This record gives sequence, structure tokens and C-alpha cells, in this order.
Amino acid sequence: MKTQNQSREQSKKSLIILKKRIGQSLTESEKGWWRRWAETNRKQKWVEQIEVVDDKVRVLEDKTNSLGNTKNLSQEPLIIEDGYRAEYKRVNRGRELPPEDQYFRVLDHIVYRGKEHDLARAEQNISRQDYKIS
Repeated sequence: MKTQNQSREQSKKSLIILKKRIGQSLTESEKGWWRRWAETNRKQKWVEQIEVVDDKVRVLEDKTNSLGNTKNLSQEPLIIEDGYRAEYKRVNRGRELPPEDQYFRVLDHIVYRGKEHDLARAEQNISRQDYKIS
């Protein structure tokens, strides 16, 4: 894990590179925005997603679903995840949590007969899709 000084140095280097690319200095407000953006993105971790395709359920292995649509959901890990990992390690005599046993996964969409449906409208859209086929 980076120390605070290492993070500051990396931030300064990034701002120098940005200045060279755009050819002008950034205001303090702009520098702050880029620092916050970099810090937020540094902490992001991909969230595993569940996909339902017709009657099959699976966890996406990468950031693309079965139809080829990008599903790039990431967020800063939740505070409770640290406790979950520590408890897993305690109960399992020092073994680390395997990657496939994450704290949570997200069901984002359902693919039915080749069409993707978000969860909020899945029931309505699938019913409509079945009605058109009948």
C-alpha cells in the first residue's frame, strides 16, 4: 500500500504530465478535481455481477455479458468487507478468502431469448416479448 508521501509524489507527477499534454497550468480547483478523481479511481474494485440467461445463472468472468455488452461496475470496497475477510480468516484457521467467495455480487440484468432486460422492467418486458411471440 502506498504511503501518503508516495501518493502526493505520484499526484505531482501526474499533474506535470497533464500540464505537458494540454500545454497550460491548471487552476487550484482543477488540480483538486484531478486529485480527487485519481484517488477515487485508485480505490475502485470491480464488483462481480450475476447474469441470468434464460434459465441459466452465472457470475460474469469479465466485464462483458453473453450479448457482448460491457458491464463495468466498480466501487470502493465496503467497510464491512474487511470484517468479513478477517472473520473468514479466523474461522478458517488463517486461510485467505478465495477470490470466488466475495462479500457480495450484483444481479444487474436478465437476458431472455437474446434480449437484455434491466431488473426494474424485466417482468413487464419479458411478458411483452412472450406475448409478441405467441
